[in-house]
Amino acid sequence: RDAFHANIFCPSQNRPSVHGSLFTMIKICSKQRPRVHSVMRRLKRYTPAMILDFLRVIKNGNTKNSDLKGAKLPNLHKGASNKLQQLRHAWAIAMDSNASSPGISICYHSLTEGGYSFPGERPWDERWQYLKNAYDYRGCRVLELGCNLALLSIFLLKESGAKAALAVDADYEILCAAQLVAGAYEVSPFLYQLDLDSPSDWEEQLMNFNPDIVFCLNVRNWVKNKARLESFLLQFPVVIFEGHDDDQNELQIFTNNGFAVEKISRSERGRLVFKAVKKGASNTTI
Repeated sequence: RDAFHANIFCPSQNRPSVHGSLFTMIKICSKQRPRVHSVMRRLKRYTPAMILDFLRVIKNGNTKNSDLKGAKLPNLHKGASNKLQQLRHAWAIAMDSNASSPGISICYHSLTEGGYSFPGERPWDERWQYLKNAYDYRGCRVLELGCNLALLSIFLLKESGAKAALAVDADYEILCAAQLVAGAYEVSPFLYQLDLDSPSDWEEQLMNFNPDIVFCLNVRNWVKNKARLESFLLQFPVVIFEGHDDDQNELQIFTNNGFAVEKISRSERGRLVFKAVKKGASNTTI
């Protein structure tokens, strides 16, 4: 159970409950971070946020998107808490990654914490308001596909009583940033680097986590083999989904396969967010 054989980030605060290959187990026991695969990635991971800010300005100059020109990291006051410093460092790494808008220094989500605004394309506070009440997450094992900064997994662990969370993304640097955010909020999701278009048998690897609920938010549009992803999602009792396609087409992915669907909300981009529950499974909301 819970066997993962690729780059996995394990919780550092508690005794690990995930086991994998001998190499992964050695990393877990030694509490080392996953190996960084290039000198540049190592530098980005450990370079102070202030220096990353300076390098980003030199690299990008004026952003390609006029709507994002004003996006700057907040200047923290002297003596700012470790939580705020970790968040700022995480945002600096995320803005320099290609996980959101390649070529543009911007995070996917914005966040307000401790009176400071960390900039991003989509307001997390607004998104969390409708996701937190979509289901009774207490005691659940949650799988988040395309996690980016893993804010959903982090908040489900921190505020909604989820038992465990596995957050998956293809981008290594964004997972480094997510690990900092998790540390700031003192929770320990499992962070897993995985490309959903990989020819490897990633389905079995993720199934071994035994999720009770799967989130697939704004992911399907970016996956080449959509049929493969859909087939994977249909194996679970509860799926919370957001896409880019026509509402009816996306609802039919689930209604044609024995799921009852329920609208949760529309995102700030006008996209339908809905819950799909397999017949016979619990459909509990808070």
